[in-house]
Amino acid sequence: MAIVDMKKLTLVAYGKDKHALLKTLEKTGVVEVQRSELIENTFNKENLDRRDEITSATLRLQFVFDFLKTESRTAVLIKKSEAKAEKHKTPIAPEDVLNVTPKKKKFINPTPRIGFEKFYEIEGREDEIMSKVSRLEEISRRYADIKAETNKLCATIDGLSVYSDVAVRMSAFCDTAHTSVVLGVIDSSKTSVLEKIRSEYPVYIETMGGGKMLPVAVVALKSDADKVFEALNVADFVKTSYNFDVTASEKIAELEQDIKTLNREKQSLLEESLSFEDDIPDFKQLYDYYTVENARLVASDGLALTKTSFVLEGWFPKDEEEKVVGAIKNTTDAVVIETRDPVAGDSVPTLTKNNKIVAPYENITNMYSPPSYRDVDPNPVVAFFYFIIFGIMMGDAVYGLILMLGGFLGYFLLKPPPGKGRILLIIGMGGLSTFIWGVVFGGWLAFDVSGTFLEKLIWFKPIDETNPNTALYMLGLSLAVGVVQINVSLAMKGYLLVKRDKDVIGLFNEVISWFSILIGIILLALNMLLKLADGFKIAGIVFMVVGVLLMLVLGGRGKKGIKKIFGGFSQLYGGVNFFSDILSYSRLFGLGLSTAVIGMVVNEICKVIINILTFNGISVLGVIVAIPIFAVGHVFNIAINTLGTYIHDARLQFIEFFGRFFEGGGHVFKPLGSNTKYNYIEK
Repeated sequence: MAIVDMKKLTLVAYGKDKHALLKTLEKTGVVEVQRSELIENTFNKENLDRRDEITSATLRLQFVFDFLKTESRTAVLIKKSEAKAEKHKTPIAPEDVLNVTPKKKKFINPTPRIGFEKFYEIEGREDEIMSKVSRLEEISRRYADIKAETNKLCATIDGLSVYSDVAVRMSAFCDTAHTSVVLGVIDSSKTSVLEKIRSEYPVYIETMGGGKMLPVAVVALKSDADKVFEALNVADFVKTSYNFDVTASEKIAELEQDIKTLNREKQSLLEESLSFEDDIPDFKQLYDYYTVENARLVASDGLALTKTSFVLEGWFPKDEEEKVVGAIKNTTDAVVIETRDPVAGDSVPTLTKNNKIVAPYENITNMYSPPSYRDVDPNPVVAFFYFIIFGIMMGDAVYGLILMLGGFLGYFLLKPPPGKGRILLIIGMGGLSTFIWGVVFGGWLAFDVSGTFLEKLIWFKPIDETNPNTALYMLGLSLAVGVVQINVSLAMKGYLLVKRDKDVIGLFNEVISWFSILIGIILLALNMLLKLADGFKIAGIVFMVVGVLLMLVLGGRGKKGIKKIFGGFSQLYGGVNFFSDILSYSRLFGLGLSTAVIGMVVNEICKVIINILTFNGISVLGVIVAIPIFAVGHVFNIAINTLGTYIHDARLQFIEFFGRFFEGGGHVFKPLGSNTKYNYIEK
């Protein structure tokens, strides 16, 4: 369990072998290609054009994924509507019947695993697959056109509906040699205006229909037309813009038929689009292929080139040297290979190697920052303390069982590729810790387990009405965890000072001094609490004095003048931060109590409901009402406290633990060909 030793790879080969060698390195799965330090801002125009093509193609493929997902949901809704109509014996129009059944989606979809050779077979099918993509794009565009046409037709129908009682073709309302003839609508509340116009002008006015908006036909002499229409405008008269050679009702029927035709076409397009669901694996494989190819082209742009050759630089795990060198030589004999260990100034990627228990917690560390190549791997320690702290904060055995079931079962069903799905394992491990601490805290959905065999397993209860001191026990446990973890961080600091930095003086100044002071404090506390021999008191004072002297004498090293004198005092003052960091672990106490308190509140609410709804000694109704409240309340408690625990546990690792020794700033080792999204390529 450590940071893997890496080696630098440098190879020189002919340009004609570049593609084959990059593909070989992809196949090994253990080489990260680094941009050559011998070049600046170079690019291959051919590569750039191809990368533009790939970008366009991946965007088109992503569009197709989203489109097919939407179509599938639409098809499901249609099928449900068909089933409902059949159940209720409701007639279904032929154009509304979907002749294709959408594929049932699996609740769990594990990431497909595919061999390297099989993965690259998609290369020869690129044109075939993209032609299907083009057809789906055409379907999508036609969908949009149909939607626009349908909306336009519906708007026209809405506009014509007010004229449905007009039994005259719309085009008949046109001017003659001496008259102006118009058709329009008027608010039925303003018909008095029409009577006024009739009384003032020789006009013919006829209203048709009986709705709020009345169709009105007006015939006026051309000499009076302007005045008549001006008077009509007072009543918000709106002249129709329609000029069809049929009546409004006939036109509506025609348009409704057009909409049915469009809907039939839409159904046909839906059925055709669903026929491409079987091609989704190919679409996703091609997407991943493009992603890998793009990474290869980026790597290619980072190579130092001559007219006939190129220089490639990269990194690989030291124990994979035979595999890497052998694969390169099997590809071409015309190559010069050099491997070496890292030297000062190298930007070395970080690869951590941990067992199955520790590996998931690498995600926690990487959230803060991946360790640098010069760092010590903190993940084993992070895994231990994260596990312990998670359980203390949750502290309920039943909650732990639920989290274990959700985390481990989810991971088992999903079967994610290596390095993926780790959050599920973290939750599962957190559930195990929660179960253990729940047992020793007596936390079983906040119920009292006194008088049962479970009581014998209890160490102490964080909340115990019979013993108010238990809250202090919980606080003491929380701070004790903090003391242990912070001292472990100091020990790791000491390890780096000696192992990496060869700084023995720094070890005594920054680590031994604090250990000495802490031992002194512990000895004095034991002497006071347990009334031990005076020798413990004297030893405690000696240790504290030695620690303080080490700080005062060594704290100003490397400084001059007054800074050298006060350097030690400054470090001694830093002890405030030491003890404040320990106090930060009181959040274990706070979150642990909050989980228990919320659980108790939920239970008490349910008890009250049951008591209120108990009649004649029968509490069936109360139980029925209380069960969903009980379930929702505890689910909420699990959810909110799992989130809080996940965040606060990580915070303790990042600030209190990492702050003393961890540099970070590294970048995770990413071998060529490993950046797929939908498939896992097995090397």
